[in-house]
Amino acid sequence: MIRISHFISGGIILISGFILSATAVESPDRNCSMNKDIVRFGIFADAQYADIPDKGKRQYRESLWKIDSCIAEFNESDLDFAVNLGDLVDRCPESLDTVNAHLSKAGMPLYHVLGNHDVSTMPPAMFLKKLRQKDRYYSFTAGNWGFIVLDTNEKPRGKADRELARKRYSGVAGPRQMRWLEKTLDNLEKSGLNVIIFSHQPIFPSTGINAVNDIQLLELFRSRPCIKAVFAGHHHRGGFGHDGSVPYIIHTGMVESGDDNSYSIVTLADDRIIIEGFGTAMSATAATNGERE
Repeated sequence: MIRISHFISGGIILISGFILSATAVESPDRNCSMNKDIVRFGIFADAQYADIPDKGKRQYRESLWKIDSCIAEFNESDLDFAVNLGDLVDRCPESLDTVNAHLSKAGMPLYHVLGNHDVSTMPPAMFLKKLRQKDRYYSFTAGNWGFIVLDTNEKPRGKADRELARKRYSGVAGPRQMRWLEKTLDNLEKSGLNVIIFSHQPIFPSTGINAVNDIQLLELFRSRPCIKAVFAGHHHRGGFGHDGSVPYIIHTGMVESGDDNSYSIVTLADDRIIIEGFGTAMSATAATNGERE
């Protein structure tokens, strides 16, 4: 059962204990979510739909069939929920109405992370209302896991950080959100839950377009052994980093997946995290106890 807590406002490469491959590392039992100790969810990033011509590698109109294909696979995969890592649309308020009609086919709860394009398309409160989502950042639980959705698009206070945010197409998790984050982590730790973090802008590794307060967030995460993985989007080429025992996965962008697609199915078990990538998305397996696979 899922509980949500709102805040109102071919080749294989082993990299520091994480196995990466161009195809699925493992093929989890598609019925494994029947086991309460195993949680499975779908994930995609940066669809950036808009009814406008292509620009470079960005094929905006193609994102509609890619979302359809993604949701169809999710529906066939017995998932507990799915997560959109942000930048669902590129521009124009009417774009969201179009995308919503396609997302409505999802047969599981769908959680949204706010992206920079999302908040620039329309006021965040209006954007969230159209998605039937109340809060910009929030937490929920499924099985023995806790999930935290961050909003790294808040405006920084200082002039230098505001300029950095402009250059990175980014923002911060502001002071109020940071206090909420620490309290939420406290509560999840007391409940004995492992934790997964979702954000739009990357926290780690450095991409040049990370969240402005990425170092602050990274230092907090280092102090919390309950955090087992961090997922982000924004950097369309994708990426991976390993900070201590925690894998940081930057999902490839759907809008730049060419004639292919980009989405993943993640399986969380007691001892490992399995990512099954589709299209341009990577596949990977990591131990949740920090040991090498």
